[in-house]
Amino acid sequence: MNSPQREFAIKCVLDNMDILEEEGIHTDKENHFDIPWKLEILRDGDFLSIYLDCVKRNCEDHWEVTTETTVQVLSKNGDSQTMKKICQFGNAVGKKFGESWLEFMSWRTLEDNFAIHGEVTIQVNVRILEMVGFRKENLKVFDESVKEFSDIVLVVGDRKFYTSKLFLGYQSSYFKSLLLGDFAESKQSEVVLKDINPDDFQNFLELLLGEMPIDDITIEGILHLAVLYDSPTAIKRCEEFLVKQSNKTLKTKLQLSTRYNLQILKQKCLSEINSIEVLRSVVSDELDPSISNALLQKFINLC
Repeated sequence: MNSPQREFAIKCVLDNMDILEEEGIHTDKENHFDIPWKLEILRDGDFLSIYLDCVKRNCEDHWEVTTETTVQVLSKNGDSQTMKKICQFGNAVGKKFGESWLEFMSWRTLEDNFAIHGEVTIQVNVRILEMVGFRKENLKVFDESVKEFSDIVLVVGDRKFYTSKLFLGYQSSYFKSLLLGDFAESKQSEVVLKDINPDDFQNFLELLLGEMPIDDITIEGILHLAVLYDSPTAIKRCEEFLVKQSNKTLKTKLQLSTRYNLQILKQKCLSEINSIEVLRSVVSDELDPSISNALLQKFINLC
């Protein structure tokens, strides 16, 4: 299971090109990783221009977000034109709240090659590389100050976590086998965990100790580790947060329910699809066949 990336996509399906010439399109704000984003798409002379706006403005504290952003124009027949670049958003000197792709494509190319029967899809894929000013305070410490209470050191990236084999084994079948079973690691005083984000692991351990480190920024990293390490308690608390408290989009919640087999969350999401517009907003390539079939039945019932 690959470590989760901080990624999201904003998609706009246009079935009326005239609106781009008249006033442009402004998508609704979408909250991803506790940051609001939106797209602006318009005709700029003889060209199509696209803007990605990071709407986190009225904030006194310093913040920065660095992303790898890919803009795509897609036709119904599969043709696409793509542009990728590194973007820097923030409220510091030299940073900005929006990024633009001016003259992304000539209007003639858009009309002749992409707008099949007047319909075209514009999608922006964002991978967050760095976030400054968003990190939460640690709720527990796992450094050398708790060394006398630990019998194992877990090395994650450039950080060491001093903890207990019995505690981890009780909470996780993975760690029970690794640290208390017949693996070589059970004899070691220090074990390296590869391909794990240390901040995610910090949050995961805090959750196991009864703290509440879960929010819309940390949830995906914690949930990934909860499933990876087979920790039922952590999985349950993550699912409860997504069902009752999270402000993530319905589409994101449905994707997470598919990726991590969260049945309660899946049923909650499906129950909230009560219109064609909502149904369209949740469709993605990541949904498994069972959800796709459920959405198809929803579509039939709503028509």
